[in-house]
Amino acid sequence: MRIWEVNRLLGEEGSSADPPSVLLGHAGRVFCLSWSPDGQRLASGGSDCSVSLWDVTEALGGKTLSQPQAVLFCPGGSVMAMSWSPDGQQLASADGDTVRVWQRESSNDSTPQLVLTADRKSTRLNSSHSSVS
Repeated sequence: MRIWEVNRLLGEEGSSADPPSVLLGHAGRVFCLSWSPDGQRLASGGSDCSVSLWDVTEALGGKTLSQPQAVLFCPGGSVMAMSWSPDGQQLASADGDTVRVWQRESSNDSTPQLVLTADRKSTRLNSSHSSVS
């Protein structure tokens, strides 16, 4: 993924020739992105069944990050959509028939706080919940 600083592209700050920042980490295509409400973190989801969390303040200025801050695994398939809660403390991701809700300050970022799965054979919505410490 590449991030261009728009104010630099428009000549408002620095040189418009600054290279974009590069974020490497997904093993496949990236299908969705979501900026945290404070603009400090970027979540990316893709065909490698994962969500990568990036601290974009570390990448600004044309730097390359070869590893995300955290990787959240979604075994249900490609991650096709994501959204942060308004306070930036939770991130919801959608893969296949499953929505996972991740707690930002969890002691174990790799375990979703809530998992909702649609049952295609009925109108039921199955859920599982993990306690967050």
